[in-house]
Amino acid sequence: MSFTARRILENRLALSTVVTTLIVLVISVLLAGTVTYFAINVSSTRVLKQKTSTKTQLKPSVDGCNPC
Repeated sequence: MSFTARRILENRLALSTVVTTLIVLVISVLLAGTVTYFAINVSSTRVLKQKTSTKTQLKPSVDGCNPC
């Protein structure tokens, strides 16, 4: 192999290492964002469900009797 061919091969390997690192970084950031979005969505749903449940339990009755 000549010097320039070896140098091109080394440059390609170096570039593929950088590209692979960037791909792994992007995938990890997307995964972290997805997990965060899912956790916020689940928490919001539970809080909303609990607020709705609390409102129905504390709702005053019109005739003074609690409905069964």
